Amino acid sequence: MQLILSDRDPSVVAALREAFTGTDVHVEEGDLFGEPADAVVSPANSLGMMQGGVDAVIDARLGVAEAVRSAILAYDRCGMLPIGQALVVPTRDPDFPRVIVAPTVDVPGPGRAQDVERATEAMLRVARDHGLTSVRCTGLGTGTAGIDAREAAQAMRRAWDRWAQSS
Repeated sequence: MQLILSDRDPSVVAALREAFTGTDVHVEEGDLFGEPADAVVSPANSLGMMQGGVDAVIDARLGVAEAVRSAILAYDRCGMLPIGQALVVPTRDPDFPRVIVAPTVDVPGPGRAQDVERATEAMLRVARDHGLTSVRCTGLGTGTAGIDAREAAQAMRRAWDRWAQSS
């Protein structure tokens, strides 16, 4: 699977490039919706609220907020997708036919690097399980969750390494 990490923040891009040196992960500065991919990753929150940060950008482009919320309610009647779990939600966009919802926080607010690691691993696992060949993702946890770019990038790399060893 090709993982493309794309972010508009140069400090996040630098941290991702450093963390993913020596892998086949592609890191670029720019728009999450650069080149088409099988899926884009929504870091969301466990409630599936998509009003802020990259989630608002994803919803503005793909119109998936209601579908994400419905998928989470189908997963759990209480409406919570735990950190460490991920769901694939279809879109109507042929360039980005799926969104992977992988919460990095329970509720909107500050996050933790260990939760970025769990979310990244869940995202990679569900992408593999659904046979996806390309996934576009930002530097998880570095926006609204406020996690230091280096910490978040290193957490994502630890998850990548575990996933790569298990694939």
